[in-house]
Amino acid sequence: MMPQSEGTMAGLSPGDFPSGSPNTSLPATTCAKISPGKNAETAKATPITDDAILEEVATIVTEKPLKVRPMTQTKRTVSDLTVELPDTEESIVLQTWNKALSLDEGRCGAPTKSTKNIERCMIKIAPSRTTEIQNLIKMLRRLNHSPRQVERHLDDLAKLVHCHWHDHPPIRDIRIDEWLAALPDSPRTPTLERRLRTILGPAPSKCASLTKLGKPCRNSVKREDQYFCGKTISKMVQIATVASDDDTLDDLAPVLRRHMLCHMHQKYTPTYQDEYASAINKFQAACQHERKRRETENAIAETNNTGEGNTAALMDSGSHALITPPSSPKTLKVSRNPRNYWKEGFDMSPFDVLGKNDIVEKYKTPNEMIRRVAEDLLDTNPKPSKNEVANGYLYSFRVPGNERFVKIGFTTREGETRIEEWKRNCNRDPEILYLATNVVPHAHRVEKLVHAELMEHRVRIYCERCGKQHIEWFEAPEAIVIASLKKWSLWMAGKPYEKKHLEWHLRENYKKRLHDVGKFLKDLQEGVEAAELENQIS
Repeated sequence: MMPQSEGTMAGLSPGDFPSGSPNTSLPATTCAKISPGKNAETAKATPITDDAILEEVATIVTEKPLKVRPMTQTKRTVSDLTVELPDTEESIVLQTWNKALSLDEGRCGAPTKSTKNIERCMIKIAPSRTTEIQNLIKMLRRLNHSPRQVERHLDDLAKLVHCHWHDHPPIRDIRIDEWLAALPDSPRTPTLERRLRTILGPAPSKCASLTKLGKPCRNSVKREDQYFCGKTISKMVQIATVASDDDTLDDLAPVLRRHMLCHMHQKYTPTYQDEYASAINKFQAACQHERKRRETENAIAETNNTGEGNTAALMDSGSHALITPPSSPKTLKVSRNPRNYWKEGFDMSPFDVLGKNDIVEKYKTPNEMIRRVAEDLLDTNPKPSKNEVANGYLYSFRVPGNERFVKIGFTTREGETRIEEWKRNCNRDPEILYLATNVVPHAHRVEKLVHAELMEHRVRIYCERCGKQHIEWFEAPEAIVIASLKKWSLWMAGKPYEKKHLEWHLRENYKKRLHDVGKFLKDLQEGVEAAELENQIS
């Protein structure tokens, strides 16, 4: 949740949160692989040879992660079972798979963060998704799927299983790693891209450098640098697996290094900091190891098929994707400062929409939500982002490339200040549609009422740049949004709430009007039109 706005509906948890917080923490298997060593002098005393790197990489790219839950043995292995099983045997197999994937309790199961250890989200999976989940598990039981197909099925499974607070890409990716380790019967080999990412690890939240004393630097890495670090890792994996005439791994290495560091070590990096270089060496050695493996497999296949002839051609076709192209004079980015490599203006890419109108109960209608929100006591939480008593400003905007979506929010600060903050954090250029010039009483409650009226248009969006899930976006026409903002602002100006015994209640005469919400909204709209007409005359 952003400091002043990003309000949520009554009774709901915050919807804007980073990929790893407040409800998410990475398991041990996904911790950063590029981390400062315990002792810089020890690292210097032990030279890393090419043979040693290749031997370690051979283990990294083939090792099987730890299982999430121990398997229970059955009399008949999954590989012996066909899709067409008797009902009882099919039920037993599905129970085995559900338990292996930690789905037997019917809970979300996504990793969450507590003060001491990692816990699991206990929100129940919607019963309506049971059939789809079981069908996906049946598909996964077939052992002839490619690694890419398996990971695609697991991602679809995570979308079904995870609740709407935990179904954004980073959390799904963590769960895929866990499930790959827990799938029954034969182990599943991750895709080459996933294995290469494992070597470099995720973008670190803490600086990957060392202090002058050789101890790990504990400074935080800016969110912007974490984002660029992730983009650099993705491009390095792409270069390693797909033929490209763009920059090379050597070109991207200093870019990666910069975005792994805090602002202090970006200016000065100790010469004895070598963990970063070691990770790059392992990554390149992994590419070399995979290339040699493919060459050998292609040579054997050609020998078995023809005995002679096109072995060299097959070797080239199977391994060219892992050969890093040489630097080219035509490449402009090679000469760029690593600091400016990724800075190319505002993002105009399409939104990653996770869901629509799925954060409240399906049986709730807009009118029911309006009545429920309006009749609730005002929240007196001292946090500005939750407090409903304080005055504030309402605003609405859209961004280029996603014109059909509209953001609706409030802030207790100046509206322009909040919008500029969002612009900087999410790297998109807002076009303001509505910005209140006068302060609005109980601004957060007004925002909630607008959200309730437009709940059927509400969408959840994952923003990779800020690493958060935004829930205050609506796929609705501009006119409808502005009309709703004006209606509820005018209504709140009539002071419908009164303070009794330190609590803010809705006045009784306003409660009676809410018995017929449809007529109530119509009267509000007529009031807005009358007020605008009066302003024009005056």
